[in-house]
Amino acid sequence: MQAYVDDSRSDQGEQRLVLAGYINTAERWSRFSNAWYAELRRSPSIDYFKMVEAAGLRGQFGGWSTVDRDNKVEDLARIIRHWEPASIHSSVSQKLVAEIVKPVAPYGMASAYSFGFEAIMIPLAIHQSKQKDLMQVPIDFIFDHQEGLGDAAKLLYQSIRARQPRAVQKVLSVEPVFRDDKLIMPLQAADMLAWHIRKHFESGDPDAFPVPPMLSANGMHSASDIPEWYLRRAAEQFSNVPGASTLSDKKEWKKYRNEARQLGMPTFPVERPFGRENAIDRFRKFLARLIAG
Repeated sequence: MQAYVDDSRSDQGEQRLVLAGYINTAERWSRFSNAWYAELRRSPSIDYFKMVEAAGLRGQFGGWSTVDRDNKVEDLARIIRHWEPASIHSSVSQKLVAEIVKPVAPYGMASAYSFGFEAIMIPLAIHQSKQKDLMQVPIDFIFDHQEGLGDAAKLLYQSIRARQPRAVQKVLSVEPVFRDDKLIMPLQAADMLAWHIRKHFESGDPDAFPVPPMLSANGMHSASDIPEWYLRRAAEQFSNVPGASTLSDKKEWKKYRNEARQLGMPTFPVERPFGRENAIDRFRKFLARLIAG
């Protein structure tokens, strides 16, 4: 199983960070990539797809008409629907994380990405670890490479993975993979999804379904939107851990992680009790079908 994930950050309201993407088997992703590339090259052609460029008629879409732009977006979205990947997203307020969590949390757990990564990865991993009738297929998470984020994201991923039960760790790859979304077709699909979900939050309609119909073949979607009460509970837990705030420096955090690993300790013993079982239940049958081929 491969999950391709991209991010989209809002500068409005709560300034939500959205991580969103699609899950499918490696074999289906290979076929998807061939179809997506063929559509990119079909006239009027583009070298790669970025939703922000399409929306602003700039970059690859510079000089395009809105009609041609809309047709290209719809034709690419049709490929997503055809290959039926499962869609997922997590979101968290960057503003609230900075106000509530950052003052008391260590470096590796003080960013919105830390909460977003955990919220998008762990429900899927828990689901996989509980599979009894099917082989527990590991999940590879592939993220868009962004300048300056790779090392920090790798630290976050390893910290999150280390805090999980062994059964959950077994279905998570040891390290995340980072790739250039200009070259990797499924990341371009994730980019399209993340942009639309961010726009959903900016619309101010909490009751609207976050995924537009053109990006979902079956209306099935797993969402983990982290609320303020959860951030406050996490901050309270960090406050009760001696020395947590002294690890706000990246160098000190890496030193602590290395020492903890040598001693066989989790990288940080703070409970994250935010429950997401309902989202997992919605995915159970669909993911099982993907795994079974």
